Amino acid sequence: MTTSNNHKVWIISRKSIRSIHSMSLFYSLLIGFLLLFCHPVMGQTRTFPDPPVILTPPNNSTVQFPGAGEEMYFSWEPVERATGYIINVIVNKFPAATERTSETEIYLDLSLTSNHLGAAVSWSVLSVSGTTTSTQPAFSNFTFGIEGTPVPTPPPSPTPTPLPAPTLIIPEDGESVSALDQIVLFDWSDVTAASAYKLTVYKDNGVFLNRVVSDSNRLEQFQQQIFSIFQWDVRTIDKAGNLGRQSPRRWFSVGADYLPTPTPYPTDPDIDGNGRLNAADLYQFAERYATNDPKTDFDHSGLIDQNDVLLFLEDFITAKQ
Repeated sequence: MTTSNNHKVWIISRKSIRSIHSMSLFYSLLIGFLLLFCHPVMGQTRTFPDPPVILTPPNNSTVQFPGAGEEMYFSWEPVERATGYIINVIVNKFPAATERTSETEIYLDLSLTSNHLGAAVSWSVLSVSGTTTSTQPAFSNFTFGIEGTPVPTPPPSPTPTPLPAPTLIIPEDGESVSALDQIVLFDWSDVTAASAYKLTVYKDNGVFLNRVVSDSNRLEQFQQQIFSIFQWDVRTIDKAGNLGRQSPRRWFSVGADYLPTPTPYPTDPDIDGNGRLNAADLYQFAERYATNDPKTDFDHSGLIDQNDVLLFLEDFITAKQ
């Protein structure tokens, strides 16, 4: 160091400059090392037993309130060697949902109501491998607001493919059940993936009884139903409670051999009585098929069957000409 005219002049050697540069480079590398290995950042892969990095909703954010009854979306980054995750959600300090999943995103039903607008939500995610969880979860917080970060809405649920209808076995179509015991065994084929079956019996096309059963057969008593005509069908029910396809109806009678001679009605194809023959009369006849409605019992046998169909069509076509 030298001085001139009371001014100090610092002379630094090249060796000193190299030392300063070396120290700066050392500290830069040290800071980079600490950031890289001591503070994992977004996009950095974690390995079990580390917890995941939370993505959505962002920490300390205001999230647009999805609405009462709506589901809430959560997501996080995957953790290597983790086989699943456990998410826990607390709304206004009350537990709202706990779920285990193998995915890195999930929609949860938090039982939201309009009172939860402005609610404080805290949630955490543990990574799981087998029966072991990460040593600590990843935590995050957000608040519901009228305005804020929008979150994805759940995709529409796919319409399930209805299960096929079972094959009806007994009673056979047109079978007559004895008037003495009046007990009917209903039997139909098993359907794969069906958790239950809905048996419906109709009398004069109105519902007479409904039964939901787990087996593919059912015994029913038909007391005080002598001289009656019934139809029946069966629908499958899947695990979600959705009804499957409906089997074609079959019909049977109780004590058909004792059916009384019905009061004769004129064989008039104008069943609805409006003075015109049209599709409405065809529909009215079809509604009475496999019943003992005397109005369409053209052969007066006590049963509306194929013979009555032929007689009705003959009269219908003749009257139309």
